[in-house]
Amino acid sequence: MNRTVNDWIALVHDVAVSKGWWEPRDLSAVSIQAKLMLVASEVSEAVELVREPGFDAKATWVSGSSKIPYQRHLEVDVKNGVPLGKPEGFGTEVADAIIRIFDLCGALGIQDDEAGEELPLYAGAPVDKLGSADEILAALMRAVSPLSTASDIIDEQVADGKRAVVDKGDPDRVSFAAALFGAVHQLTQICGALGVDVEAKISEKYEYNKTRGFRHGGKAA
Repeated sequence: MNRTVNDWIALVHDVAVSKGWWEPRDLSAVSIQAKLMLVASEVSEAVELVREPGFDAKATWVSGSSKIPYQRHLEVDVKNGVPLGKPEGFGTEVADAIIRIFDLCGALGIQDDEAGEELPLYAGAPVDKLGSADEILAALMRAVSPLSTASDIIDEQVADGKRAVVDKGDPDRVSFAAALFGAVHQLTQICGALGVDVEAKISEKYEYNKTRGFRHGGKAA
C-alpha cells in the first residue's frame, strides 16, 4: 500500500467530488470552517468509543452489527477488497477525520510540501504509550487543537479583507497547511501508540466510500 500523503489527498477528494459533496464548490471562509468542524466531529466519535467499557482500539465491525464481542478484522469481499458493510471502530473514526482533512486539502490544492517541510504520515516517533482512557482522550484533544489554529487563520484572512486561504504564495497558507498536517500527524501517532494501522483504516474506509451513493444519507454537508 504505502501511498504518499499527496496520493491520498487526490484519491479521497476525487471520491468526495464524485459523490456530490462539493456541489456547489464553495471555498468561502464559512464553508472551510464548516469542513474543519466536520473533522472535529469525527474525532468526537472516536472519543465516544474510547469511553465505552472494554474499549479496543484495534477492533472493527460492520455498522448495525453487535459490537460485543469485538471483531479484530473486518470481513471484506475477497474479489475487490471492499468491506462488506460500513466499517466502524476507533481506527475508522480517526481515518474519517484524516480523510476529511485530505479532502479539504484537495479542494484547496494543498499538498504536503506546503507545510514548510515534509511531514511524513506514517513515520516519526509515536506519542508516549497510551494506557488509560484519560491519556487517549488528552492525546485526541491535542490532536484537534491545530484545527482551531486553522480556523483562526481563516478569521484573520477575512478580517484583513482577503479571501480564505486558497492562494499559493500567501504566507498564511503555509501556516494553514501546517495546522492541517499537524493534526493528521498527531492522529496517526495516536494510532501508532495504540497499535492501529492507520493507513489500512484509511484505505478500508476509502474503498467503502467509493461504493456509497450520491450525497449518501441525505445530509446537508
